[in-house]
Amino acid sequence: MTTYLKTDKGREEIARPSGQLTPKQRRALILCNGTIDSTQLAQTLGGASAAELLVQLQDSGYITAAPGSTESPPKNDSNSYAEQLTALPLQRSAAEFEQAKNFMLNTIGHFHGQYGYLSLKSSIAGTGNSNDLRNYFAHWCESMEKTKQFQKLQTDLLQII
Repeated sequence: MTTYLKTDKGREEIARPSGQLTPKQRRALILCNGTIDSTQLAQTLGGASAAELLVQLQDSGYITAAPGSTESPPKNDSNSYAEQLTALPLQRSAAEFEQAKNFMLNTIGHFHGQYGYLSLKSSIAGTGNSNDLRNYFAHWCESMEKTKQFQKLQTDLLQII
């Protein structure tokens, strides 16, 4: 696994914040101490968005891979989620579309509360057909991947989306 260390620029940013980093980027920078590997960082920071944060920090020169680390920052899984849709039928019935739409909205509401992921819920609610709904599948997966039931929920959704 890859572990990351702060560079001189990263240590300077922690000591004297420049305001150039978002709060999430700063949190990720603080956690890059050479003892936490990329998998643990992803779990702590929130899945796929963690990979983006690590790439941004590394590209900006705030962190570097610790000596002995061989892999680059983890890549976003959005593409792998989208690839799962390619094996599905091109069209679904209106009933299946409504069922998939309600499933996505209800699972987000159940696991993240009424105010969690509001923009995603609004986008899903505003879709008019199965193809539009599939555009939000990867986003739904990213919002749900930290739940214990994610694999089952994802499998259930793939049956109707």
